[in-house]
Parts: sequence; C-alpha cells; structure tokens
Amino acid sequence: MSLNLEEPIISIVFVLHGLNLTNRHIYFVFLLITYLFTIFINLTLILTIFLENMLQTPMYLFLCNLCINGIIGASSFYPKILYDISFDSHVITYIGSTVKKSVIKVRWLH
Repeated sequence: MSLNLEEPIISIVFVLHGLNLTNRHIYFVFLLITYLFTIFINLTLILTIFLENMLQTPMYLFLCNLCINGIIGASSFYPKILYDISFDSHVITYIGSTVKKSVIKVRWLH
C-alpha cells in the first residue's frame, strides 16, 4: 500500500476559545513558577523519603507514590497550557487530545 501525496490528509482539531488573554506574560510566568514549584516540592519529598531510613514505612511510601502521581499530573497539564498561553495558536489535534486523556487516565490508575 503506497501513500498518495495528492490526497489531502484530514485532521480533526479542537479550538480552545477561552484563552484570549491580554496579559499573557503574567499568566505564563505565574503558571511556570507554579509548575516548577510543584515539580521541585514533589522531587524533594521523594528524595527525602528514599534517603532517610526512618521514613521508609508504608505510609511514607504511599506519600511517595502520591508525589509521583502529582508529577505525572502536572506534566500532563502544565506544558500544554504554557504553550497555549505563549502562542496565538490555540488548537489541539484529536490525537493530541487523546494522548492527553490517556495520560490522565493512566495517572488515575497509578
């Protein structure tokens, strides 16, 4: 089966209409700081739990699991919203939306 380059490729996209922001740089900086803070705090907690022998109990391992879940969740949300705020193109493809939905589902199954 060969790909015919003369046929148009149809792509389904979703347009995000709620992002008509006048002060984009303020929102971008705020969300970037929030994202980096979330990642930093969760990594700090994970490292503290693994390096301190007294904290290696089931309760703290559960907290470590929640921190990993928080990193996955923040990494599935913040990069796309930061991209959408920084550029004028506010579209997401159907495939991109499906991948994001799958990451969020996997996060809740974790």
